[in-house]
Amino acid sequence: MPEVTTIAERYVGIWNEPDPEVRRKTMHELWTPDAVHAAAALEARGYEEIEPRIARSHEKNITLGGFRFRPTSNYATLRDAVKFGWEMTLAGSDVVESAGVVFAILDAGGRIRSDYLFVES
Repeated sequence: MPEVTTIAERYVGIWNEPDPEVRRKTMHELWTPDAVHAAAALEARGYEEIEPRIARSHEKNITLGGFRFRPTSNYATLRDAVKFGWEMTLAGSDVVESAGVVFAILDAGGRIRSDYLFVES
């Protein structure tokens, strides 16, 4: 099973990634083909829904918004579950615009079966 820090860094990093091919490759490495991603009222099931979800977030927050996402250090694991924090900052700044937590359930190989992205501020 991958270390939670590695999962957190790769998970948060995919939202910052400008190259769609790199995002697609990373998505296949991080999530199972039938994974469920949930964030507020959004739900994406499988690669065909998760990929455009990430692309829309990237366009809105990174390309147009000028923000960057980064993991925070509040990592935890329990059996097949991982939890880690994230922050959205202005690019090149430490000013936090938004923050939250990701809770994910992993398969036996360490890929995400389901993840829940909470926005706390």
